[in-house]
Amino acid sequence: MPFSLLPGILYLVFNAFEEIQVLYMDLTLKASPLEQAPLYLKLWVDPPLSAFTKLFLFLMRPMRWAFLIYLGFQTVWYYHVILLVVSIGTAVAVVTATHLMCGLWTPSLIACLVIPITGVWMWIAA
Repeated sequence: MPFSLLPGILYLVFNAFEEIQVLYMDLTLKASPLEQAPLYLKLWVDPPLSAFTKLFLFLMRPMRWAFLIYLGFQTVWYYHVILLVVSIGTAVAVVTATHLMCGLWTPSLIACLVIPITGVWMWIAA
């Protein structure tokens, strides 16, 4: 059974950026229309682009679970359990620190690029 840290590290990055996107979407949808920039409205509120971005985030959740299940069959049984526990704490810490230090606008834009790349690379590295 091969054991590599690269899929786990990629999973942590993927999970953290996905949580940033989810929090950013929640905060945008809860804000009043006067507090939202036109880009935010296009991404999260106005159709048709908002439907695609919400679907994209909706598909990321099952992909995380599917990857953990797949990783559990490829490595030792406790690796994916430890990775799940660590990823929850890491995501909370990263989202909180990012939100407090620089806001979520820039990390959300970075996440649009990082999530697909790490998602594909994560599956290839496993």
